[in-house]
Amino acid sequence: MMVDLDRFKAINDLHGHACGDFVLSETAKRLQKELAAGDFVARLGGDEIAVALAPGTGAEKAESVARRIAASVASPFIYNEIKLSIGSSIGLACLEKDLEPSSALHCADQALHFAKKNGRGTFAWYDEQLDSAAKERRILEQDLRQAVRDGDIDAHFQPVFDIATNQLCGFEALARWEHKTRGMISPDIFISIAEDIGLIAPLGWTILTNACLAAREWDASLKLAVNFPPNQFRDAHLVSTVKDVLNKTRFDPRRLEIEVTESAIMLDFELAKKSIRELRQLGVTLALDDFGTGFSSLSNLRQLPFDRIKIDQSFVSDISESPENQKIVAGILAMAQGLNLSVTAEGIASTSDLAFLQGVDCPLGQGFLFSKPMTAEETDWLLETKWSELYRRDTALPTQGTAEMPKAG
Repeated sequence: MMVDLDRFKAINDLHGHACGDFVLSETAKRLQKELAAGDFVARLGGDEIAVALAPGTGAEKAESVARRIAASVASPFIYNEIKLSIGSSIGLACLEKDLEPSSALHCADQALHFAKKNGRGTFAWYDEQLDSAAKERRILEQDLRQAVRDGDIDAHFQPVFDIATNQLCGFEALARWEHKTRGMISPDIFISIAEDIGLIAPLGWTILTNACLAAREWDASLKLAVNFPPNQFRDAHLVSTVKDVLNKTRFDPRRLEIEVTESAIMLDFELAKKSIRELRQLGVTLALDDFGTGFSSLSNLRQLPFDRIKIDQSFVSDISESPENQKIVAGILAMAQGLNLSVTAEGIASTSDLAFLQGVDCPLGQGFLFSKPMTAEETDWLLETKWSELYRRDTALPTQGTAEMPKAG
């Protein structure tokens, strides 16, 4: 077994290494109580612990031990009258006659990563598919590092409309990666990898720079929205780097809108509050993205000087068919009006959804009904044809490759 303590780093950061050492020592005692004669436990490093069960232990008994270990570690620790709650994730592998111990550790470690990915606080068995997926992941990591170095991650742009007048108001920049051999890689995949391997900040700054360069050629009335992932928003040099990018690209800060999710704010609320205020001093506007999916939105809106909230697409998609979502969106709009905040609805996919949002006076909207994200060249085509003046409520923007919109280049 490979046992990893959940939330251990947070304990070290919040309460100090002495507290972390106490938790490790107490965990060792708890594990030893759950093991039988012939079992062996050792700390490999950090908060990672290896357990070797006695020869002849079957899968059923191994799972029973894993459950007992998980329950034992989940019981609160008391340090200097502080109640600490952590948990554990466990990976299991079977050491067979033809399998070297080092290979068994590797297999258990792969299973551990799978257990953590599936929500922590649980255990998982190794199988060959996990190893295959891990190898595939490592290849993608290497390719992503190379793509970031070579500048192969590009900015695409999704139009944002005033949904009452059909007037084009700006674009949101979105990262897109067209792999040299695999084609388009989903952002859900490569953004997650970039966050895991520490590439999200350099990737984010590249997208911001390229987006500002492209948007500089647009009409001065059009805004550019760029999303900052949590790790990028926590950058200690956030404000100075934004300022450097604006100076380098000669982009008007009043045209830039930085979108931040609530999860990014809650990682370090005081730092977020300071950064948001300093960004606004530069002239940049701030939007709270994915609104409605966080856990303290009202408190954050009261304390932080946002200019806009973006209603998460989970509330917008098929809103015409969901009375519950209709009430939620109407409530958000009423609250935003009272706080003097603008609102953008994300994920508008049908004319009926658009009709509902128009009926409740939602100011701005974006989604596949209007357009999929497009390349910088396609935004030029859009602006040259003044599509915002031609757009009709029952007609979506042409997509790349149609007769109306030629492919880029």
